[in-house]
Amino acid sequence: MRYGLLLVSALIALGCTEKRSLTESERRYNQALNEQNQIIIKANDYLNSNIIGNITDDITHLIYAKEQLINAKQVLIKAKIVGIKSPEVNLLSDRLSEYDLIAATEAMRLIELALEKTIQFRYAVDDMPLVPLSGASLESDHMIKYMGQKYNGELTACCISTLKDIEVFLLGSEQDAYWSLRKHILNLEMSLSRFLEDDKYKVDYERSLDELATNIRKPQRFIS
Repeated sequence: MRYGLLLVSALIALGCTEKRSLTESERRYNQALNEQNQIIIKANDYLNSNIIGNITDDITHLIYAKEQLINAKQVLIKAKIVGIKSPEVNLLSDRLSEYDLIAATEAMRLIELALEKTIQFRYAVDDMPLVPLSGASLESDHMIKYMGQKYNGELTACCISTLKDIEVFLLGSEQDAYWSLRKHILNLEMSLSRFLEDDKYKVDYERSLDELATNIRKPQRFIS
């Protein structure tokens, strides 16, 4: 009988050991990991539902997914959990990185298109017939203003809006060619304005675009 009681006591003690309460750090870790995984799952589901394979249409969805990736990483940081690399986070990061070159290539196409429209605008202004001084150039001023507004509107619609989205998407990339591309995008409107007025700058700017396009096509290296 005594041995039976000892056996029962041992089993009870074993059960208590197996069912011990989690420590505060363990609860915090599990909660943070679960919260992070939920964010990653939602981000992947969002991409699966919205990406159609056209970077111009997809870019805003990619930006949203990248924002969710950042939020997921912040969960562990806020929970003061360090040294943990989530496979799910890494997989989403890799998935988004696959679009970097696609976005960069599209950005170069749009910059070239913006440049082409700028050249066309300059030719159109240069081809305007001269108005005699006695006739006061009010009519030609109105025409140039109209053409300028039309040019700006077309530029925004075809290129600038998407380029700004691509710049945001590539933000945080450590690859030097993409960093240079972001600078070109941020300075594009100023560069096009100078392109209209300065022939020397025109030559230098076209050369810089050729170099950038070449660097983007090369295997990327990280900024040191």
